[in-house]
Amino acid sequence: MTTTVGLVTTDTALVREHDPDTAVLLRALTEAGFRASAPVWHDPAVDWAAFDLLVIRSPWDYPERYAEFTGWLARVAGSTRILNAPELIHWNIDKRYLDDFRALDVPCVPYATGQPVSWDEEVLGFLHDEVAKTAELGRELGEYGAETPVPPDAPVLDRMLGLTGRDPYWARTPPA
Repeated sequence: MTTTVGLVTTDTALVREHDPDTAVLLRALTEAGFRASAPVWHDPAVDWAAFDLLVIRSPWDYPERYAEFTGWLARVAGSTRILNAPELIHWNIDKRYLDDFRALDVPCVPYATGQPVSWDEEVLGFLHDEVAKTAELGRELGEYGAETPVPPDAPVLDRMLGLTGRDPYWARTPPA
């Protein structure tokens, strides 16, 4: 019997443009004798029970669809095996798991938590000027989004974020 493997993804342009590895992995799995596909996690037509194994590969739109994604994860976990385990996905879904690692002195990449922060204004001024010089190139390379309007008298950090397409006034809504 052939094992059916799904590499769970999404259908956003981000995946289509920046994930060349899924196609390579699908080909390798097929050559190794698996039946493999890359189903979109929010596609209602997918029969998740038909898969022997689902690998959470690139469902990169889950932060914007948190409740929908975690609901999907709970439903699908009841019908097939998922890697990483759903319990692990829930533990690390909002990146605060890095706090657990930091408590164990494991070096981690910084991340935003919404906590107050202070910056050296001279350093921020320098960074703003550098970002301003390279913002168009950043957009051409797809690293920056369209410039977000920010008042000219806004703090330097807010203006720098606006140059990169980030909204400095965005506030994360905690998961329910």
